[in-house]
Amino acid sequence: MDKEVIQYIITYFRVLMTDDEKLALKYQMYMEKSSDNSKQRKMMIEKGWINSENKTTDLLKTGYEDFEANVVKE
Repeated sequence: MDKEVIQYIITYFRVLMTDDEKLALKYQMYMEKSSDNSKQRKMMIEKGWINSENKTTDLLKTGYEDFEANVVKE
């Protein structure tokens, strides 16, 4: 499937994702956002925005692009 189509589906049909997939997406977004700011990352972890449960990290273990492709396939 085309990368642009995958991105479109992730962006506009996020409501159809499972709760675990939504958590993994948030985890990826917040980890990326706080990659060079340890204070910000610590605050996000304390507030529960970054949750590294096994299901969340398992969905992302092969990389974010694979995660997106797997979400769209299912």
